Amino acid sequence: MARSSVKIRAVIAAVVCWMTAGCASQASQRDLERRVAALEQNERLKDAAVGSLDFQSKCADRAEKVFNAGTYDRDGQAEYKNHFSPLLGKCFVLISYTYVDKHGVVRTSKTLSDAFESTVFGSYSSSYQSKIEVMPAEPDQCSVTLPSGEEKSCRSSMDFEALARAYMQ
Repeated sequence: MARSSVKIRAVIAAVVCWMTAGCASQASQRDLERRVAALEQNERLKDAAVGSLDFQSKCADRAEKVFNAGTYDRDGQAEYKNHFSPLLGKCFVLISYTYVDKHGVVRTSKTLSDAFESTVFGSYSSSYQSKIEVMPAEPDQCSVTLPSGEEKSCRSSMDFEALARAYMQ
């Protein structure tokens, strides 16, 4: 990062020197100004990328804590995914949990939330008798609030995952 700053300063110094000494034509002045602007933009992008990596790391840590704070039946299957969205400036966690209750009912739940604020943006749940039914035709509950604020209903686990992608990519 310091090396880039030195390059920017050198280019700026050259521009100032050329402009004050009358050494440069207007075309070369514009070229130097464009180069300086491009170097400054590149520096801003590098700083943003470093910041984004820091946020991604913090997001991953927080999502793991949120997941581990949940209570899951040891015979069930639980997993989570996390994503820091630079566009939305938030950390999201999607937790999925499937288990069989004591009556033989297979229950699946998915929750999409802000990992730091605990705001829920989407939820999905389904249940079916494992020995009688194959899979439910429609979930018991399925909805996602999009980043625009619009709430969308969904009709399947795949629909839920598709709507959740607005937060998870």
